[in-house]
Amino acid sequence: YGIDAAGSERCMVRGERSGQRITWKAVPFDRDELAAAVARGVSVACSMPTGIGLATWVRVPFSSTSKALRVFPSLLDIQLPFPLEECCSCFTEPLQLPAEALPFSVAGDSAALKGGEALVKPTPGVSALSLVARSVDVEARLAALADEGIDPHVLDCEGVALWTQALREIPPAAREGSPVRAIVFMRGQTGFMVIGRGPHFWSAHRVQAGNVLALGRFIRAQTRGSDQPLSMEWIWGGRDVDAPGPILEFRNDVEQRWPGRSITVDEPESFLARALATRALLPGPLRGNIRSGALAHAGAKARTDGTRLRSAMVLLVAGVLLCIVPSLWGYAIASRQRALATQFSARLNGMMGYAVGQKGAHAFLTAERELAARTLQREPIAAAFKPSLLADLTEALSGIGEFDVHIEHFALTDEGLQIRGSAPSGATETLLREAFSMAGYEAKVTLGDNAEDGERFAFVVSAVREVFHE
Repeated sequence: YGIDAAGSERCMVRGERSGQRITWKAVPFDRDELAAAVARGVSVACSMPTGIGLATWVRVPFSSTSKALRVFPSLLDIQLPFPLEECCSCFTEPLQLPAEALPFSVAGDSAALKGGEALVKPTPGVSALSLVARSVDVEARLAALADEGIDPHVLDCEGVALWTQALREIPPAAREGSPVRAIVFMRGQTGFMVIGRGPHFWSAHRVQAGNVLALGRFIRAQTRGSDQPLSMEWIWGGRDVDAPGPILEFRNDVEQRWPGRSITVDEPESFLARALATRALLPGPLRGNIRSGALAHAGAKARTDGTRLRSAMVLLVAGVLLCIVPSLWGYAIASRQRALATQFSARLNGMMGYAVGQKGAHAFLTAERELAARTLQREPIAAAFKPSLLADLTEALSGIGEFDVHIEHFALTDEGLQIRGSAPSGATETLLREAFSMAGYEAKVTLGDNAEDGERFAFVVSAVREVFHE
């Protein structure tokens, strides 16, 4: 629930998040219903009134974020009119913003006066927005809310909450020289105004409907370092901002003095309440909770501690996995290598008939040499058991027996057959090759010149046994 609990009336909004989408509904304020919802685990967001809760920028003129985080508290202590030790405070995320994106009171830390005008020298730096309130004021605010049955988990800053909600609902134009944006939220005759430019928040101030000139002083105080002509954009929220009456007269007077685009937000009365709910539900820029330290809500603190504990556990498990996984992976690889080496040795030993002492490539070399030596030693025995070449001789001679062949040289071995001789003219090269093929040989026939009588020719046959593969 987001509750606008300033003034005499209460505006409450119930917001729910689904992914990055927020749905909200304005509901009547009922302390019993609110207490029952909180008991079910629903969170409550309220705000510190402007002027009691402060939002101020701190900036360091160097680019190191880690150094800036150490220096921010000291700089904030200098800016506050009371000791920082007596305050509840928090800092938003550090940002590297150009000096022109900050209000003049912060960007002018390096300003020099020349001819009566302030010239801001752009310097690199890290900035953060601090949300702060005195501890006694926070305690008084919590006590006042408790009297109405409200125990907020979050105490936000009114001005910053309204600024980020306006960025969400009415995004500024992304262009050079964007107008100064002023958001005015009225509760009857009183209210507050938020000033900034583009997406950059500057400051928040309390205003009264009858004091128009105060708005001009606030605007000039934040823009006097700018050399651009002043252009304005007005955004209005709160009660009766469009209804005839003193608030509308105040609005018309403001817009006549500082003309520019003027917009009334949808459902203006719940503008702040839904801003508080949205900021509590969604992450984003310039978030913070003034209720911190010793005054932090027990449930919110437990939830934060639980989140930190879960994050720490995730990091611990990730660290353990990073340490263990490489070792397990190395062990798995080593085990696989040992299994492959055992399988290799078993097959090699089975092939050799004895245990080979060498490993890897040396084992291959030893096996190759041993098998070559065994082959040479078995050749005489293998030759003794080979079939007789007489069968081959019979087949070879029967193949050419039908021709009148004169054989001058005949050689038959296990490797092949070679015949040199002469044949009549009717025995062609093809017929001779087919004759040897029928005997199971693959023959190459070379024909010589014809004899003087012209009826015979010389030939040479080189043949090997045909080898058939399945």
